Amino acid sequence: MNPSLSLVFHSLLYAAPATLVVALITWRIGVRFHKHDVVDTMWGLGFIAAVYASAFATQGHGDGARRLLLLLFVTIWGLRLSTYLAVRNHGLPQDPRYTAMLARTRGSEDWYALRIIYLLQTVSLLFIGLPLNFGLVSQGKIGLVGGIGIILFLVGFSFEGVGDWQMRRFKSRPENKGKVMDHGLWRYTRHPNYFGDFTLWWGLFLIGAEHGLGIWTLPAPIFMSWLLMKKTGKPMLENQLQQTRPGYRDYILKTSGFFPWPPKR
Repeated sequence: MNPSLSLVFHSLLYAAPATLVVALITWRIGVRFHKHDVVDTMWGLGFIAAVYASAFATQGHGDGARRLLLLLFVTIWGLRLSTYLAVRNHGLPQDPRYTAMLARTRGSEDWYALRIIYLLQTVSLLFIGLPLNFGLVSQGKIGLVGGIGIILFLVGFSFEGVGDWQMRRFKSRPENKGKVMDHGLWRYTRHPNYFGDFTLWWGLFLIGAEHGLGIWTLPAPIFMSWLLMKKTGKPMLENQLQQTRPGYRDYILKTSGFFPWPPKR
């Protein structure tokens, strides 16, 4: 077996239980407060746990600069996202998307949530994070491809952070209650936060997969893109907003669905 591939498998043996612990703790919190949308807060923290466990398992291997960069990027992204979601959702009822999902079971909602939401998200997280595992053990120096990845990460992180900040500021004003946010980045894309997430994960892929066998982790960012654009991200949210937010259908007609673009007249 290729030495780097062996190291990746070794790192996953550490990342998997670390991520599972985060998932189980989050599930217990969800059970305690009857709010399983707390799993959204787990997303960023789960990646942090996975990448640090993997880094611990592969000490002494890989390019030091790349390892440090991946740890730094995942940490600032994960902490920002989890903190933002925790603050945003505090005191609010459970997200209707999760309520509808849990209504499908005839048994215990908590055990159903553990299987279908928390554990499934844990598996998805480990799969999406595979470029990080390869990047941590890559011996090659950061080159042009990695440099492009750094730029993509910074662009995506900025889009995600600024978009969330603009939305939070918009919702904090009483006069905007029930209105559709169509200013700032939200004027050019209906989902600047999802677009930012999409962009930064492609950036992390380029950083992690620049050398060696990392190119074989291409399905990871493709899967992440599919989730954001076709599955649990944009479609589910827009379906909910069209039913609850007057004017959102008009917003759809004039604003790009994902990639930033000038609004239609």
